[in-house]
Amino acid sequence: MVLASWMEEQHRIPRTEWPLAIVRSDDGALIGGTGIGAVDWKKREAAFGYVLRRSTWGRGYATEAG
Repeated sequence: MVLASWMEEQHRIPRTEWPLAIVRSDDGALIGGTGIGAVDWKKREAAFGYVLRRSTWGRGYATEAG
């Protein structure tokens, strides 16, 4: 019932962003986030971004998440 209600709402009010967590695979630590936002379905445009803990910079996590 909850899923059906959620799906109905998604058709009625489409999402314009999808936030996601970036989790390190070796230990499951949350190290940042990424997502797609500002979606314009008619223009077929969207923005992509990410944020990471400074201690994880330079290790390829953003490249892997993208």
